[in-house]
Amino acid sequence: MRLDIADAVDLWGYEPAVYALGSNSRVRGHAARADLGWSPKHTSVEKHVRTATTSGG
Repeated sequence: MRLDIADAVDLWGYEPAVYALGSNSRVRGHAARADLGWSPKHTSVEKHVRTATTSGG
């Protein structure tokens, strides 16, 4: 899925689109996993975003 900024603004609004597409970070959660016993609920951010934005939540 390719999404340009204009389409993202239409879908999510200006601020969420600019923040989501303007950030460039990679989060792995090593400390949360080790210190808190946390495990991710979603294994694919792309699948989660696609599902969350097409199903309304």
